[in-house]
Amino acid sequence: MKKLSSKTCFFGGGLLLTIQYIFWFLLGDDSYVLIHDNLDHEFVFIQQLLNSGNFFGFDLNGQIDGVMNGIPRNFYRSGFSFTFLIFSLFPPFIAYVTHHMIVHLIGYLGMFVLLKKHFIQKNNLIVLGISLCFGLLSYYHIQYGISIAGQPILLYAFLNLLKNNIKSYNWFIILFFPFFSFLPVTLPFFIPLLVIIGLNSYFKEKKFPVKYSLGIVLLCGVNLLVEFNLIYSILFSDIQSHRAEWDKIFLNGGLPKFKNIIQTVFDKLKHTHYHVGTLYTIPTIIAVFLFYFQKKRSIIVNFILIFLLFEAVWYPLSDFITYGLRQEISFFNTFNLKRFYFMSPFLWLLV
Repeated sequence: MKKLSSKTCFFGGGLLLTIQYIFWFLLGDDSYVLIHDNLDHEFVFIQQLLNSGNFFGFDLNGQIDGVMNGIPRNFYRSGFSFTFLIFSLFPPFIAYVTHHMIVHLIGYLGMFVLLKKHFIQKNNLIVLGISLCFGLLSYYHIQYGISIAGQPILLYAFLNLLKNNIKSYNWFIILFFPFFSFLPVTLPFFIPLLVIIGLNSYFKEKKFPVKYSLGIVLLCGVNLLVEFNLIYSILFSDIQSHRAEWDKIFLNGGLPKFKNIIQTVFDKLKHTHYHVGTLYTIPTIIAVFLFYFQKKRSIIVNFILIFLLFEAVWYPLSDFITYGLRQEISFFNTFNLKRFYFMSPFLWLLV
C-alpha cells in the first residue's frame, strides 16, 4: 500500500473539515447555533459596535446604545479585530459561519504544521488524526477568535524562532494572533508556558534565545496595543467594572472543601472545561500509560502532563488566593485566575 504523502493528508483533512459547512450554508438561519456566551450577547455587541459610528473605539468615553441606557465604548471589545472585519463584510449569519470555519481551519492547520515540524515527522496519519480532532472541537469562537484554536500555530512559530528559523511567516503569525484573539484569556496564561520553554532552552543550550524572547515581547506589545481600550478602562477609567461587585466565593457557596477539590481535579483531568471545547481525555490517559509502559519516556510528555496536572489543581485552589487578596487588590476579584484551562484541549491532544 502506497504511503499517503503529507500534502495529501493535509488537503484531505482540510476538505473533510469544511464539508460540514455546506449544511450550515444550505440551512441558513434554520441552523442550530449555541446561545450561551455566544448569541446571547457577543453576537449582539458586534452589531451594536458596527452601527455605533465608534467602531474602532477612539472615543473611549463615547456611549454605545442598546444596553443599560448606553455603556462607555471602552467596556466593549477593541475594533481592531479580525472577527469584526468578517462581520463588517458579510450579513450576520454568513459572517458567523465564515468566522466559525476560519477559526477551525486555523486550529487544524496549526496543529498539523506543529506536529509535522516539531513532534511527529514520520507518521502522517497520526498527524492527520490529531489535527482533525483538534480542528473539530467546538470552540467558543465569536468572543475568543483563535485564542484556543490558534495556540498550536502560535507555539509552532515560537519553536521555529527557538531553532533560529526567523522566516517572515513566523513573525507574521505572532503579529496576527493578537488581532484574532482576546488578551484576558490568552496572554496571561500562554506567556508562562513560553517562558518555561525558553528557560529550558537557555539552561540546556547555555545560550540566551534572543529571537525567541523578541517574539514574546512582540506578542505582548501588539496585544496591549490592540486592546488599548481594555488597558484604558483598567488604568484610567473612573467607572468600575461590574465584576468588582461580584463575590465569586459567595456565589459558589463558600470556599471549596477538600473532597470538592479532589472531585474538581478529577473532573478537569477527565474532560476539559466547557468554555474551551469539551474533550474527554480518558483515551489520551490510557495512551500515555501505554507509552510509559513501553519505557519511552519523553521530557516533552512529562512537561505537558505536569502542566495539565497544575491546571487541574490550580482551578479549585485559585479560589483561596481570590479569597485572601480580593479585599486588598481588586484585580484578584475582577480577573479570572482559573483560565489556564484554556490551554487544556491543545495540551491534551499534544500529549
